[in-house]
Amino acid sequence: MTTTSNRIMNAIGDKTLQVLFQIIAGIGALNWLSLEFFDTDLLVDTIGLTGDTYTAVIAVIGVAGALAVYNASAWFTDGDE
Repeated sequence: MTTTSNRIMNAIGDKTLQVLFQIIAGIGALNWLSLEFFDTDLLVDTIGLTGDTYTAVIAVIGVAGALAVYNASAWFTDGDE
């Protein structure tokens, strides 16, 4: 039996896409760590993102993070299929 959360994750994509979500979320986490402990925004200070590009990258990181959390919770509650 396929649960609702598994149907949603199957619609989102295969394992490669889910790993990509994890990597993007990890980049966001590293940037947050850098901001908190070193007062350095890696996306701005290292890569040089500004304005709308910076906003778009932050939005992508946020969506990837939400999907990664959802994927992990779906796996935990429903099992990996």
